[in-house]
Amino acid sequence: MNLALACRGALSVGLTVTLLVFFAKVTGHPIIEFAFGAVFSIVSVFVIRDLTRRARLTTFLTLVPTGAVAMIITSFIHAEPLFGEVLFLALVFVTTLVGTWHPRAVGMGLIAVVLTYVGLYLHLPPATIPYQLGGLATGAAVVFVVCFFILPLRPAVILGRAIRSVMRRAGAVLRAADRRSAGSPRLMREMGRLKRAALAAEDQLVLLDEVSRRDVQTHLFDLEQALRRLVDRMPGEANAPNDRRRRSRIQVAAARMHVGRLSRSASNASSDPFTEDLAALSRAAAKLRAAVARVVPKEPVPASMQTGLLAWRAAAQAALASLIAMVAGTALSPQRWFWAVIAVYVVFINARTRGDIIHKGAHRVVGTIAGLFAGLGLATLSQDNIAVECTIMLIAVFGMYYLAAVSYGVAIFCVTVLLGLIYGSFGDAPEPVLMLRLGETLLGVAAAIVTAVFVLPVPTRQQVKVSRLAVLRTLREAVGASVAAPRDGQAVVAAIRRLDRQVVDYRRALLPLTTGRLFPRRATAERPMSALFACVDAAHALAGAQVSTDGTGHAELVHDAGRVDQRISALLGESAAVPAGLLVDAGSRSPVRAALSRLDTSLAMLAERLEANALRGR
Repeated sequence: MNLALACRGALSVGLTVTLLVFFAKVTGHPIIEFAFGAVFSIVSVFVIRDLTRRARLTTFLTLVPTGAVAMIITSFIHAEPLFGEVLFLALVFVTTLVGTWHPRAVGMGLIAVVLTYVGLYLHLPPATIPYQLGGLATGAAVVFVVCFFILPLRPAVILGRAIRSVMRRAGAVLRAADRRSAGSPRLMREMGRLKRAALAAEDQLVLLDEVSRRDVQTHLFDLEQALRRLVDRMPGEANAPNDRRRRSRIQVAAARMHVGRLSRSASNASSDPFTEDLAALSRAAAKLRAAVARVVPKEPVPASMQTGLLAWRAAAQAALASLIAMVAGTALSPQRWFWAVIAVYVVFINARTRGDIIHKGAHRVVGTIAGLFAGLGLATLSQDNIAVECTIMLIAVFGMYYLAAVSYGVAIFCVTVLLGLIYGSFGDAPEPVLMLRLGETLLGVAAAIVTAVFVLPVPTRQQVKVSRLAVLRTLREAVGASVAAPRDGQAVVAAIRRLDRQVVDYRRALLPLTTGRLFPRRATAERPMSALFACVDAAHALAGAQVSTDGTGHAELVHDAGRVDQRISALLGESAAVPAGLLVDAGSRSPVRAALSRLDTSLAMLAERLEANALRGR
């Protein structure tokens, strides 16, 4: 996914800049009059990432007029600094306000803010509007050709890449399980990455017909369950006499899984549970590959996107922080205060709590500092060598796109390196420009953090609690679907996927509290985390187990599930009644009841840790 995005971005930017330089030489006009095309190509590739071709085309068609309007307005008002400043603040407020209202609003807002910033900075007169529009049209045309014809998003190809990513993550889980103790951080980390890869693959299933969607979804879930059963069995076999041979088999299986070539094992029955589980994993991998090979792409019926609530609180915070950054940034540099306001705006995008803003602000500062030194060094080494400069610029653009979803700080590092090389290629000394960028960034981040902490703050722990309660609600749904009679396999898979998505949201809410160890109090927020993840793991085991359909066995199952539901209700605050004692582990008789016993124990542990935090006033 990231590789395809980076290739589209680098190719779009490279072609656009090449064409703009050619047009500038042919017309005899300065390259800055065509700069809007390059900026549009950089930003729009980030934004045009909808699942369907129709949605991507709609997004593209909304970005072009948005950018043109912003460009034309700034051409007329740049001579009046006060009007420009008021416009910029109003734009930050409005775009932040509607950012949560509609998925496409974030992209349109980003285009409007960035192109307005470029227009106010360049001070291009209205007489240059035809050339500005020409540059914008060139950038839009290149992006359209690259994103829709040269490197389009093909459903079958994207799904194949997503499934290969799942296979690689499964191989990483096997390698981590081979040398771990139960519950080791590395294994938990790899399991989390596997689930996120599976969710990314499921996101692409909407582009398939109904039969293909169900087929791939079922076999993908079966692969995860087979892998989980094999991993669960491995710790108990660690000291077996034939441990060396089993370890060798695990390493071979992990290597083959990594390249998506895990062969189907013989189907002969075996008395060795480990061999049976390994064969089941091989069969699940083979069936998943076969299901992906026979998919039938289908453009889904267009549906109206649901709109959310307007973000009044975030908009007020962003506008106030932008005003503070504008005043402080103008004192530092009357010409480049936009960098401070841009830092505020970007930090507030998709930030839900003050912890998110602090976290993103810190990444932006660190990335800017590291990029400053790297940019200065590279600008010095590549001085007077156009080929080397262009190569490094393309690498920086590629890294910006590729790493944006991996690490915000590293992406900012690439942007800062790119700026240093651009200013160096114009003949300007990059040192004062990059130092000024660092100063403006520090002012913008400081303004954002101060505003988020003291003006209408949203505590991070509050969002963590909201996300935890959402996980518990979806956990209840998953348990109910797993023990229902008759059991609907598709309903079980859908419930587990909803649970996994809520876990991703919970991890995102926890991210500002679990990154680094600057404050000892962070341990209190992390204390319930492992117990909640144990609940999720038990729910996965329950979903993958075979449910008994006989009267007596199902009655016992319903009774145990009722006790689990009571515990969840108590954790949700819906009931004060908490079952006494714990369920007896019935693993020797029923894997389903064993999973419910694990879930019951994990829920009890979660309740204890939450109660301990409450007694501490946290």
